[in-house]
Amino acid sequence: MRSRSFVVLALAAAVSLLAGCTGGDESTAAPAATTTAAAASTGAAAPVTSTSTAASAPVTSGTGCAPVGNGVPADAASAPTLDVDGDGRADTAWLEGNTSTAVVVVGVTTASGATFSADYSSASPVSRQMLIADVDGAGTIAAIVSDGRTASLFSVSVCAMVPALNVQGSQYTFDLTGTGGTGVGCSRVAGEPSTELVGLQLDQDADGQPVSITRTAVLLDGTTATNGASDTIDVAGDPTGPAVASATRISCGDLVSTVHASS
Repeated sequence: MRSRSFVVLALAAAVSLLAGCTGGDESTAAPAATTTAAAASTGAAAPVTSTSTAASAPVTSGTGCAPVGNGVPADAASAPTLDVDGDGRADTAWLEGNTSTAVVVVGVTTASGATFSADYSSASPVSRQMLIADVDGAGTIAAIVSDGRTASLFSVSVCAMVPALNVQGSQYTFDLTGTGGTGVGCSRVAGEPSTELVGLQLDQDADGQPVSITRTAVLLDGTTATNGASDTIDVAGDPTGPAVASATRISCGDLVSTVHASS
């Protein structure tokens, strides 16, 4: 079983913070499910936009990113995260802003001294959260930033945090409203050779009881994200089990990004 490191940060009206740990493939403990709504936000979701700034120097194997930028902002929530630049040292993930600001800045400052970030804009009153993870256990690092209604995907690679684009050329966004998705996870979907980032859709019966989870692999290649294979798992016999719980949150392995309303 491959280990995976990641970090989750959450901003509410009063900033809260959870630090990361390591964990294995979700599919071995609880079949982590996913569903993506045509790789884009639904009309019901709050408008989300993002831009990015990055270190200009590429990653050099063993040395990390070249020092650039001003480091972690003084007013940002921060936590140690996995090594995103390949120098063998833990880096720092951070978020600057809160629910009273239209734009939250999300970023990484490496142990080598490089700082790169992206702006995340949303009209949602719900707290912003970010999860950074090696989503396939093979070094594909992504940041998933959520406002409780949608979750936007960023590629963290080559000393930059850049929006991952879908086939239409827009930022890949997971729907969390239940219309086109309910959660995000990391799991091995039938038809895919390995663990991947997945979009989750929890399906319920007329009485609101969980019936099944549709999982859709999201294949991240550089700054491009495309839908891969999909499968469906039956959860009718275990409506309160871990698979159902994972289908309504943002997680990867044993770290969870809990979407919650701001105070």
